[in-house]
Amino acid sequence: MKLYDEQWVSELARRAASDEVFQRKARGFDAIYQYVVKPPKESAGDKPFVWWIKFPEATVHGLGLHEKPSFTMTTSYEIFHDVLAGKTNAIVALTARRIFVAGDLLKLLRFTAAINRIVELMQGIPAEAEGGLGPIA
Repeated sequence: MKLYDEQWVSELARRAASDEVFQRKARGFDAIYQYVVKPPKESAGDKPFVWWIKFPEATVHGLGLHEKPSFTMTTSYEIFHDVLAGKTNAIVALTARRIFVAGDLLKLLRFTAAINRIVELMQGIPAEAEGGLGPIA
């Protein structure tokens, strides 16, 4: 499957919904978490990859912009690929201002463990990347 396509997003939601560790860490994290990943530099496409997931249950998700997301994470394809490939940490990328998050940051900080777990779940989904980047998992 391709990184960030509908099949990938559905698999992520399925894994989050059934993962006991994520569910425990995300308990109380009632939020729509939206992801905006800019296209790779080495790509013919110019549209970002956009999806969202309703936390904590993760049974509701979709592609495209959500009307009222609680949080929106924005980054480049290359940076998020590095996070998913394990070359950098999401929190390190956030503090280095390579990933940007809009929303209630104090609430987000309370659920750092849930965010770290969802990244771990993403890292476990085999996917082909674009822009000459290697596959994930």
